[in-house]
Amino acid sequence: MMTTRLSIGPGSTAVQRDGPAAKLIRGSSLLFCGRLIGLALNLAVQVLAVRYLSKRDYGAFAYALAVVAMGGSTECADQGTETAMG
Repeated sequence: MMTTRLSIGPGSTAVQRDGPAAKLIRGSSLLFCGRLIGLALNLAVQVLAVRYLSKRDYGAFAYALAVVAMGGSTECADQGTETAMG
């Protein structure tokens, strides 16, 4: 198997293209791109909701989003306490 070494900059060590550091960088960049896409879609939905819903309907929509967000954050918090107590 042929490996390619990438030079990052002066005074730095070379990184193998298929090495663990390259896999870590690739995974991190994929997560970052996914997060950016999610934020952009969320913004688009919010803009469309404000544009097409009445004030009362948008208020109900925003309230529902807040409830869902709080439920998601408590779900993440519960996972750690269950592991510690179990």
